[in-house]
Amino acid sequence: MKKNVLIIGSLVLVMVLVVVPFLLPTGINESLVIASNFVIAIASLTTLVIAVLLYSKYGVEKSVLERQTNATLKLLTELKKTRFILEYDGGMLQVSLDRLKDKYWNKYKDKNLRFDKWYAEGLKDIWDLSDDIFLPVEIVRKLEPLTVQILMGEKKQSSSLRVQIPGYSVNFFTNKKDYETIGLLNGKEMTLGEFIQLWNSVVEVATEWLKSHSSIDIELNFERK
Repeated sequence: MKKNVLIIGSLVLVMVLVVVPFLLPTGINESLVIASNFVIAIASLTTLVIAVLLYSKYGVEKSVLERQTNATLKLLTELKKTRFILEYDGGMLQVSLDRLKDKYWNKYKDKNLRFDKWYAEGLKDIWDLSDDIFLPVEIVRKLEPLTVQILMGEKKQSSSLRVQIPGYSVNFFTNKKDYETIGLLNGKEMTLGEFIQLWNSVVEVATEWLKSHSSIDIELNFERK
């Protein structure tokens, strides 16, 4: 708003400065001197207007956009590396966020999930990015349902899948599981299909944000072939 007022005011002043010298009752030489001084003033004002426009385009706005872009790229990098191990009686299934379109998990999509306390710790880098002030709000909103607020304690059910984070979950790949810390994410029932859809939405919104804020066509190496 201030920028627009400054530009309009400068343009009006320029017009006044151009016209006024020729309306004054002075001699030709004196008019030329006055006009010359006004031309210098006009040049200075023009420089000021250009500086304001460039500052608006390449100053604060550019800095914020760059930081938003960096935060979004960091998030997508973390998402590409993210793996979930889903354990069930007699077997396990791995879900990778960069291979969701394969639908190899489709036969388990209606299975309910149970989360352990290491789900929050194992995805700490993602949660830290969601707290970044520069991460676009629309992406943060997509992450909110996946963020741990509370785990409602519940013993492992034979029909449910236990979500584990490789390298974090207790006694991973052993028969000694700490089932006392398993529960419902934020106290709500969630199926594998819903869980994957939520993560996929995060990826789609983040990718779309980058494309809509780029002046060139971009193709990210996110989806694993």
